[in-house]
Amino acid sequence: TCALPISVFDGGYKKSEIRRLKAAADENLSNYAGAMASAIREVEDNLVSIKKQDRYVFLLENQLKAAELTSRDAWVQYRNGQASYLSFLGARNAIDRLQQKLAQERANAVKYRIRLCRALGWKWKPLAGKMKRKQTSEPVRYRKNS
Repeated sequence: TCALPISVFDGGYKKSEIRRLKAAADENLSNYAGAMASAIREVEDNLVSIKKQDRYVFLLENQLKAAELTSRDAWVQYRNGQASYLSFLGARNAIDRLQQKLAQERANAVKYRIRLCRALGWKWKPLAGKMKRKQTSEPVRYRKNS
């Protein structure tokens, strides 16, 4: 007699196991596709934000140039006795506000670029270990002016 090491009749176990594995693979593929779509959307959103922010910074820079011209004109008019000093101060205050706004918006532009780098999977590697000063036992000597 010949004995088979495997059972010929498994009650459909193998077919159901194949279906289960295919379903698990389909689920994993669906999860991966969702994660990729989300990552692509995040990168695209950051690119749009960067473009809009750069445009806004450009417009603020132009507005600052115009305010500087206005301030110069106000100063000339004050010096010629055609306007009060108050108009010059108002123009200077506008410049100060624009400079502050421009600095904030440039910082925001950097933040958007950092978000883009993170969305692309870049890691931040601090340079702290590479920037250490060499310790020497000798004091610092200065040259005398002769």
